[in-house]
Formats: sequence, structure tokens, C-alpha cells
Amino acid sequence: MKRVKFKGWYSYEDANFLSGERIVYFQMEVLDIKGSFEGTATDDESREAFKNEVITVKGFFDDGIISFLKIYPYNYYGAAHYNVEVDYSKKHHTIEYFGVWDEIDHKFVGTYSVVDNKHQVKDPIGVFSELFYEGYWEMIPEEVTPINIEQLT
Repeated sequence: MKRVKFKGWYSYEDANFLSGERIVYFQMEVLDIKGSFEGTATDDESREAFKNEVITVKGFFDDGIISFLKIYPYNYYGAAHYNVEVDYSKKHHTIEYFGVWDEIDHKFVGTYSVVDNKHQVKDPIGVFSELFYEGYWEMIPEEVTPINIEQLT
């Protein structure tokens, strides 16, 4: 059993940036028990919005592959001036991450998709749209600490 701290980033399309892409930095801390892990995460985009709530992560490592879900406490979306708005009336959205270990650069790389953020939003001309987000991510293990059961109690 070990505690692992990761740092990384994810990106998504955003017309407000010259490159057309926004990069968001995140941190994750998990308890790894024989390849399965659970823990929490924070990111620069939603940190202030969820400072009193927990973003949970749950997943696995297996033979150079990583897969995990990041579950936000409530739904949120980007607002003006790079802020986020939390919609407390809607359940959380879940983000599914999948990646592989890059032996050369010693990091995990992969793609993510928001799997249940399918709600309708009225656009300026009154047409309803379905939102779906996906993008790329990378992360490195920043700190790995072996622990024993006595340390958890």
C-alpha cells in the first residue's frame, strides 16, 4: 500500500486563448492498494468554486495503463473572465481518464472525456445544444510514500 501524489495538466478547446486551447494544472493524491486507487484532486480552474467540497478520484494501474474517474461534487461551467459558475441544481459530472505510462519521459499521458455532462443550454439564438468535452492530459508521480495499516488509523 502506498500514498501517491501526482501533478499534471489537462487541456480543452477554448476560443478565449490564442492557441484555441486552455491548459489547466491539477494535483491528485491517492491511496494505491495493489493497483487500485482512490483519493482526491484539485485543479486551478475549479479550486475556488469547490474549496469546501471534495473532488474524488477512483481508478487502477495495470501493466503501464491507467484508468480513473474524477467526480466533481456539482456541475460547473466556464464563465466570463476565466471564472467558473457552479450549478448546484445539477448533479456532479464525471470525467473518465485513460492513459499509458511513457517510459521515455517518465509520465502518464492520455485522453479524457466528460461522460455525463449531457444537459441542454440555451444559446443566443434560442437553440438547445448538448455539451460534450474531451481533451488530453499528462501527469507525473511527484511523491510516493509506502504506508502500513497502522498509519491509517
